[in-house]
Amino acid sequence: MNTNLKFPKTLQEAVTFFSDPQKTFDYAVLLRWPDSKVACPRCGAMEHSFISTRRIWFCKGCKK
Repeated sequence: MNTNLKFPKTLQEAVTFFSDPQKTFDYAVLLRWPDSKVACPRCGAMEHSFISTRRIWFCKGCKK
């Protein structure tokens, strides 16, 4: 994940910025986990695996 993103300030910049799926994903991850420590929203477990083809995390604690 790229934490050195330059965030958009205008609508035109936002449209351009969020047209790239990877930048959009990185932005959402940064908003969800600002400290870069991914935790399960259901059980709070820190152990997970990332399925890159689907861009999702799989919790090893609750199996969701």
